[in-house]
Amino acid sequence: MPIAIGKRISSPPNPVGGVIAAISAGAVNRALALAGNAIGVVSLLLAALFLIPFKPDLPAAGLDSSWAQALNVAVERGLVFGRDIVFTFGPLASLYTRLYSPATDRLMLAGSALFAGGLCAGVALALTPRRLVWAVALPLLIAMQKVIHDGAFLAAPFFLVLAIARTQLAPDDKFYLRPTRLVQAGIAWLAVAVGMLPVIKGSFAGVAGAAYVLALAMLAWRGHWRAAGALLLLGALTPSLAWITAGQPLGALPRYFIAQAPIISGYTQAMSARGPAIIPRLACGVSLVIVIWFYFAFGRGRGLIGAGATLGLTLILFIAFKAAMVRQDMHVLIFTGSLLLVALAVTARSAKLPALLIWILVLAAWFRINDMVPPKGLYRDVGYLVRTTWGDTINGLETRLLHPGALPAAFANAEANIRAHEPVPPLKGSVDIYPTEQSAIFANHLAWNGRPVFQSYSAYTPGLDRLNADHLERAGADTIFFSLAPIDNRLAPLDDAGSLIPLLGHYTAVARTDGYVQFARHAGPATAAIDPSASFTGAARLGERVAVPDDGRPLWATVNLELTPLGKLVSALYKPPQLSIELALDNGQVQRRRFMAAIGRSGFVLSPFLNQTQDVLALAGGVASAPRVVAFKISVDASRRWQKLWQDTYAVQFKPVRITPDPAARALLMTEPGILTASPR
Repeated sequence: MPIAIGKRISSPPNPVGGVIAAISAGAVNRALALAGNAIGVVSLLLAALFLIPFKPDLPAAGLDSSWAQALNVAVERGLVFGRDIVFTFGPLASLYTRLYSPATDRLMLAGSALFAGGLCAGVALALTPRRLVWAVALPLLIAMQKVIHDGAFLAAPFFLVLAIARTQLAPDDKFYLRPTRLVQAGIAWLAVAVGMLPVIKGSFAGVAGAAYVLALAMLAWRGHWRAAGALLLLGALTPSLAWITAGQPLGALPRYFIAQAPIISGYTQAMSARGPAIIPRLACGVSLVIVIWFYFAFGRGRGLIGAGATLGLTLILFIAFKAAMVRQDMHVLIFTGSLLLVALAVTARSAKLPALLIWILVLAAWFRINDMVPPKGLYRDVGYLVRTTWGDTINGLETRLLHPGALPAAFANAEANIRAHEPVPPLKGSVDIYPTEQSAIFANHLAWNGRPVFQSYSAYTPGLDRLNADHLERAGADTIFFSLAPIDNRLAPLDDAGSLIPLLGHYTAVARTDGYVQFARHAGPATAAIDPSASFTGAARLGERVAVPDDGRPLWATVNLELTPLGKLVSALYKPPQLSIELALDNGQVQRRRFMAAIGRSGFVLSPFLNQTQDVLALAGGVASAPRVVAFKISVDASRRWQKLWQDTYAVQFKPVRITPDPAARALLMTEPGILTASPR
């Protein structure tokens, strides 16, 4: 057969070669998949190690360290949360604070490991199948929220909602997650991690509970009653077992949750702090984009499953926004930290281009917002955050494995430093301190008899204020160290406002330093009380000058100022504008301070003007050294349109206070500040 010159001869098909090529390609793909899974598993393990405080913080003098240490001491001494301790955190607070105590260290490590494993299981479930290699980003994302750890705690409930939602989709759905035994085990572990949240921090109860409700609704809608029952059982048992493990009586758990209500409801008004307006706007914009994108990618067309997942995402972002924007300082990092992990969840099954665009938006927001938190630039330095997180993990593991006595020794040294900073003599009987420095009591190994709301700035609702006043009246400590040191430029008598009269009525001044007055409890009748027989009631308007009656005695005032219905809505969604009180004094001065309406409604000492600790000592001694208030004016620190969030008129009532002068307090005023005494009596 002639062959045409220049014409290519085609080879006959080679079926054996095609099979070999296919096998080779399949082997390569399987090898790549196995390598990707191995990288993912290693990344998850590393992220879990980053979440465990192998190198914990040590106690120090100061407000934040004091409340964190007080929570550890409360667990160590068997105080009951919700009764003896009324605070936003629960008995597993050390998982959040990462503060070392020899008594709670094992609890902190075990609880942190359990939570870290659950969160990493949630990430694995979001990435499964075929994208586990993406977990390589997780250690970086954990390191990027090193400073404030709320992000991991707030994101975990959404991972639970997303995992349950995916298992309830049709098998041919591209987002479907087949509920194998391994997947079910991962969901169970994640559910346990979410169930622990309320015992770590009471305010986490809302987001954890909502996640459980959404997950149960999805399972019930699909008729998976056994799975729903198992999840419900986990949701009930986990916080109960965590509570018992921390040494709390099971019967006290409901009271703990009830006690959170005034703490959560009063937080926004009392603790708000202003910041750059661009931060909440940027946070809202990014959240809106992510929710809309997730709705169209996952929520739309999937009935209750899609709606539940979208609602879960919206709820998580809203709570992160709210927690971050009330106090617009370092707290804004709560939102940026949550944003990173939420973005990982919502892009886990996305096409590459939308995922890339979402991450560009998220990282741009993270850098921009973190750059505005003082000290500016520190919290956007990814290299610094990764280095310190890695270094703390490695050094902590090395210390615990090779030098097990180093942490107890460091703890003892930290206490010695506190004693040098806050020296307190040996004392008989129990001790409490106002307003915040409990670390001085613990470092000096004194018998702490703290009030339930043990830091004065947190007694910001009438109910919380009354708890502390009742405790001081009935069972207050033998010795009180008292100082006026309000935060946020508050009017000083508003902190623990109701406790001032019982303090003056049941205690005698025995010593003073530059910082504190030392009071000792006396056994006689109360020497101070509010006199209701000579009260004066009137009405006033915002911005209007109110004359203050004066018969020479101290004056107790109640100011019944409320938000409007619109103001309450704004407070629930964001925060209301702050209030200021302007005080005209009899020496011609005008003082402007922050005013808390909730405490105004329960009452406070208005006159004389108590601004320094020695003013309280003078009040106890009957010495008229502090200027008296002749008039006051309450105004809204905002533009006119925001002023409408507060009622324009309010009622005001004045009552004189009867105080029997304390000769010891008068004598102390005539002497130079010295050292505190070694005996409470």
